[in-house]
Amino acid sequence: MSGVVIDEKTVKNVAKLARLKLTDEETRYYEKHLNVVFQYVEKIKSLKDNLGSDWRADLSSGEHTPERDDVIIASLPTDEFLSQAPKKIGTAFQVPKILDQ
Repeated sequence: MSGVVIDEKTVKNVAKLARLKLTDEETRYYEKHLNVVFQYVEKIKSLKDNLGSDWRADLSSGEHTPERDDVIIASLPTDEFLSQAPKKIGTAFQVPKILDQ
């Protein structure tokens, strides 16, 4: 596997950020299973795309793909929304980096 490797430190860091208390057994469980997930993602990335450039999923089945109209709805004002953020940069939430690549 040449991609991301999840170690015990990473699992504990993510758990801390999520405010989860994990036992040593749970930490080992998530370390093992998250690595399996990342290995699978790497395998998917390595697969060759055999579809032609003109292939489209919405046209291949012959059935009409239902679509909906875009409707603009009101949301919270940015200032009110960001007032809940522990940290912010401009008009966005600032979140800590959890994986090194």
